[in-house]
Amino acid sequence: MYKFNKKTGEYIWKYQLSGGSDSGSPISGEGKIFLPVGGGTFRCLNPETKTVEWTPQLTGKMYNVTPGYHDGNVFLSCLNGRGLGGIPIGAEVFNVNASNGELNWTFNGGGGLTGPVIGDNNRVYFASTVTPYFYCVDRNGNGDGTTNLLWKVRMDNKVEESVPAIYNGKIYILNSGGYLVCIK
Repeated sequence: MYKFNKKTGEYIWKYQLSGGSDSGSPISGEGKIFLPVGGGTFRCLNPETKTVEWTPQLTGKMYNVTPGYHDGNVFLSCLNGRGLGGIPIGAEVFNVNASNGELNWTFNGGGGLTGPVIGDNNRVYFASTVTPYFYCVDRNGNGDGTTNLLWKVRMDNKVEESVPAIYNGKIYILNSGGYLVCIK
């Protein structure tokens, strides 16, 4: 990872990730950088000191997609292991506290190689790499490590390496079958 002055292009520093992400990008919030690293690690980096502030204690996960950030929360999507032929066994979406990396809630089944999008009315939207569903959950969770599924829609295919877009009250997602799906 490199840091440049956005006005002058001047090189400031570089940070060795010990493995790179092949499709996830870093995001920022609260003066921090949140990034997937090398598939199996997720980090919160202080961009001024180049120090890791936290890594969530979520083992056996593969983070390979851009996370989401909103109002003090980081939303992570991950795969859980691989079976025969490298096919993902499971997927989850997590909400962690941006200050310390503590887990707020987990949702099983959604996520994987598809990033979450935070919408209005305390909603988080995401597809799945292991099922053909598109999900909407409560952003705030239940306070017990879980969150409520508000609705789900079956698509023709699962989703890999695509992030939903919200425009004019509709959600758009490109699925693995090559279809752009619009959800009202």
